Amino acid sequence: MELFIALLAGAATALIYGFTKAQQRKARKRRAPHPALDTQNTTNYNMEILEEAPLKKLTPEEANRMIEHWKRGGYIPSHREFYAVQRVLRREAKREIKSVQEES
Repeated sequence: MELFIALLAGAATALIYGFTKAQQRKARKRRAPHPALDTQNTTNYNMEILEEAPLKKLTPEEANRMIEHWKRGGYIPSHREFYAVQRVLRREAKREIKSVQEES
């Protein structure tokens, strides 16, 4: 009889322990963010220097070639790339307008 009570107490303890562990796993899973929403901070504070340096030295011909390459490849440039190339082309357009006005 004492053995039966000891086995019953051991089984109850194991059952409660297993149930508690299962609930802890479920709670941990509920608290964890969805993997698709999990972001990593990959900010590189030198990013502007690294990415814009070649774009600032573009010539108008290189900018036009770059735009044609983007169109052919279906590439969608980032805002930074787009505005850097646009800045180069606007500068060149202003120079052309100024030279035409000076000739007139």
